[in-house]
Amino acid sequence: MSHLKPLLEANQIQWGKYMLDIYIGQQGPQPLGTVVFEEIEEKAREKLKQWPGAFEYAYGSAGTSSTHHANLAALRSLRIVPRMLVPTNIRSLSTTLFGVRYPSPIIIAPLGVQSIFGPDGELAPARAAGKLGVPFACSTASSRSLEAVARANEQFAALNLEEPAKGAVWNLSLVADLQPSVPVPTEINSTGQALAPRFFQLYWPLHNEVTSSLLSRAKKAGYTVLVVTLDTMSLGWRPHDLERSYLPFGLGVGIEVGRTDPVFMKMHNRPAADPYDDKGGDGGKEGEFPYNPQEILARIQGKKGTEEQQAKAREDAYLGRAWLEEANTGLYRSWEDLDFILSEWEGPVVLKGIQSVADAERAVDLLKGRGREGGIVVSNHGGRQVDGALPSVVALERILKSQKVQTARQPGSDQPKFHVLFDSGIRTGSDILKAILLGADGVLIGRPYLYASILAGQAGVEQFIKQLLADLDVTMGLAGWDSLDGLRGKGLEDEDVLTRLRQ
Repeated sequence: MSHLKPLLEANQIQWGKYMLDIYIGQQGPQPLGTVVFEEIEEKAREKLKQWPGAFEYAYGSAGTSSTHHANLAALRSLRIVPRMLVPTNIRSLSTTLFGVRYPSPIIIAPLGVQSIFGPDGELAPARAAGKLGVPFACSTASSRSLEAVARANEQFAALNLEEPAKGAVWNLSLVADLQPSVPVPTEINSTGQALAPRFFQLYWPLHNEVTSSLLSRAKKAGYTVLVVTLDTMSLGWRPHDLERSYLPFGLGVGIEVGRTDPVFMKMHNRPAADPYDDKGGDGGKEGEFPYNPQEILARIQGKKGTEEQQAKAREDAYLGRAWLEEANTGLYRSWEDLDFILSEWEGPVVLKGIQSVADAERAVDLLKGRGREGGIVVSNHGGRQVDGALPSVVALERILKSQKVQTARQPGSDQPKFHVLFDSGIRTGSDILKAILLGADGVLIGRPYLYASILAGQAGVEQFIKQLLADLDVTMGLAGWDSLDGLRGKGLEDEDVLTRLRQ
């Protein structure tokens, strides 16, 4: 009966033990107090109720929110078909992305302007992701600098130098909330080596010089994968924000990547801010929490605050609008424009926002033609851009039925792999299982971790990551699978594995 006790691979975490820990602890899940997504969402709404606009900025979607609701409904319509008497006693959620073996398939999605939700902004989820070995994607719209986020991401990460592997091998004891074994680095080394995995998400600047500067900084700060967002060349029609004229960037909040960029700031005859300049030394805190637009407007108009506060508010507003014009230009790019980015970034490049088979196949041609590793994120931006768009999981299934895409995902040993990641609508472990049964290489998590961060900062994000992966681990075993590598793509056309409820 040796199959009952298979050996753990290096870097493998038995995430399902988190469920047992909750039962043994006799306190319920901490610190969120629940593992139910809807309850976490509602608690986050309640916590931010004194600051109208903040919660809705994250929760709101385009138009009637039909795309957002369709994302969730389409995932619910997929049904897993469990198999019995399969010895799934040790399960592996380990996943290889871009040549690196990670302990799970999830990526923390890029979400901007997080300082409007809590005092730590992007730093809390960056720390949680680094601690648990989950890649963190930093947004161009971050309210902390690239460098500060990178440092926070490494604060609780540990590198096992004895294990020969590409990239980081995480100290598994960190999952048990032990003290970190690596001190907080004071700066990111110039070689770009990192203790924790992180991606940089690019909102495409207007000027190539600014793009080059951002990519250079990201490389020096240890970001290894570039995610180019294609579906947000301009903002979608968002009634929740329009009714309040709620756009923090216009008042200088969420622009720290620009404020700390020497090329962008030189264009406006200003010195770049120190990326680590902050009261706590954790980098780039350009706005106070809570974000109060009425207070800032009153200072701009000279009705409140000291002269110094009024001058700062005017300067922030100027830079905010300048950064909006630079990084959210309304300029719609072409496929040919990607040549510049590919020439500036040597590592993997992932195109985010792909929803059609034709675009996915064109991305294959683009990357394969240049011998580049990378891929796509099948995403409709969580329903925030186009009202009435195709549900993301439906787009995933269609794209993964493309023979060209499938061939690119299984290349020869001398060719880079084309990755297909999934985003928009993941709420539970079973959602992740469905996406990977369809063939996704990994999934991005957005709103759920943000709500957890609103409630309990780093600890809240850690709980959500653990509960999500424990849910996936337990559900996978009960469904008759012992590894994500073994089940990936098995449900694409097999109704004995994954079936669909008729609408």
